Amino acid sequence: MSALFCKSFNGTPIAKVQVEPVLLNKLDQLSKDLFTRSSTEEDYPVNDYLTLRGGEQRRVWPNKTDLSWLVTWIESQAREYQESAGVDSLDLIPKLANCWTITQPQNSYQVAHTHPYGSISGNLYLEIPQFSDNSAETDGCISFLFDPSSNPKALRFMHMTPVVGTMLMFPSWIPHLVYPWQGQGNRRVIAWDCQLLPQ
Repeated sequence: MSALFCKSFNGTPIAKVQVEPVLLNKLDQLSKDLFTRSSTEEDYPVNDYLTLRGGEQRRVWPNKTDLSWLVTWIESQAREYQESAGVDSLDLIPKLANCWTITQPQNSYQVAHTHPYGSISGNLYLEIPQFSDNSAETDGCISFLFDPSSNPKALRFMHMTPVVGTMLMFPSWIPHLVYPWQGQGNRRVIAWDCQLLPQ
């Protein structure tokens, strides 16, 4: 695992880290295996199914499979983000609340949303499409939206281009969306929410 890089944008800490190849392959296979089965109601929690426009979603955790290695890894990454970003009191510790994987083909997108059941959220890119030659710079990007009310001249949004193996971490309350795109292949991610709870 490479070092976590964290930077504040309008007072909002957003971090990224590159996942090592062996772990990335394990997470990639976990995601692929889940898409070999049909979806169920459990795959679409109330907050999440409204955000997808095209594509499919599968719940990764909680489920009946032993994924303690995944829980431990995510919680450790969230803790590192918490320490680097100064997010809330360190007396509170990250506990995984939910984890899911999403795959979307071209013309799909995600509407602006937050993650109200989490404190820290993450997004790991497993597969990126080959974008069309006439693609705009923002196509397929995740865009974070900032509140300009306190300073009209401050940054209002930030686009981040997906890179396979990169995981982003950010406060669950920050609104974000995904722009549609044209191209070959899918945009596939594993996403998660951690709650900060007393030890």
